[in-house]
Amino acid sequence: MNNRLARLLIGMAFTAASVFSQAKNVILFIGDGAGISSLNAASILGHGKPQALYVQKMGHLALADTSTAKEWVTDGAACASAWATGHKTRNGVMSMSADAERDVKDGEIYKTVMEYAMEQGLSTGVISNDGVAGAAVSAFYAHHNNRGKAGEIFQQALNPKLGRGPDVIIGTGRNSDLRTDRDSRSRSSCRYRGQRLHVSRFDGEPGQTGWRQKSGHRAL
Repeated sequence: MNNRLARLLIGMAFTAASVFSQAKNVILFIGDGAGISSLNAASILGHGKPQALYVQKMGHLALADTSTAKEWVTDGAACASAWATGHKTRNGVMSMSADAERDVKDGEIYKTVMEYAMEQGLSTGVISNDGVAGAAVSAFYAHHNNRGKAGEIFQQALNPKLGRGPDVIIGTGRNSDLRTDRDSRSRSSCRYRGQRLHVSRFDGEPGQTGWRQKSGHRAL
């Protein structure tokens, strides 16, 4: 009986492996702040009734506890860190252990799923309709004890603590976030939200000028 059961389980495993092939790409879409009440409010506004949005009719839905390691109500940094690393941390802290204190001290660095992907040679990227140093996306490539230090966080996309950094970075705010100093053309530097980045100028397409960081990333 045991041998038959073993053969049955092995056969089922091979069948499952053939039916569910390995995914070619993994894309995580994040609706920042899109809890049940927010989704139902949008559904009522758009369709006159709750649970009428496409996302609410998907075949597989799940609920998750979003409390942090220390607080009942999470912020974007702690929430995204839990998604990225599988560990809870504290509000304001990104992909570090819960003994980190916001703007006081670091905790243990937790490797993110994006950094594991980099180790396997996979291409990675972040795209946001907010700044690319926003906690909801940067927790996947950066480790910091203060989500508000946007310049230092963005620097980690170019000079990562682990891995090689994202291959593609797309976000808003070029004019306000990534801006040059008055004399930066001679000093080969620019500022991201007031903090200096070590980059050099390059000429893109006609009429385009941007910055190239030492790692080769370009900002147009």
